[in-house]
Amino acid sequence: MLNRLSALLAALLALLLVSCIEGEEEIWLQTDGSGRIEATYKMPTAVAQKIGKPDELVRTLKEAAARDPHVDLTSVEHQARRGGITLKFSGTFDDLRKLASFPQR
Repeated sequence: MLNRLSALLAALLALLLVSCIEGEEEIWLQTDGSGRIEATYKMPTAVAQKIGKPDELVRTLKEAAARDPHVDLTSVEHQARRGGITLKFSGTFDDLRKLASFPQR
């Protein structure tokens, strides 16, 4: 019985430690393939720390947009919230296919 309880507790702990990023993107598309995007990503603090500090994430997105002639970010911000970080950005793009590979380019 104790072994089962230990295994159950270990499994529950593992589930609690699993981290994820919750994202929501809204894209308004024109007939020529251009459009605008608004995106929000919420992540636990532990995940955010692994991929970079919030200020660094904002800077990285702005730098990627500055290098990319197909994407223009009009707003990039982050907010600390209890237990996590929320990263929001909005902008315009001239080709949906190019947006799909942003910010890797």
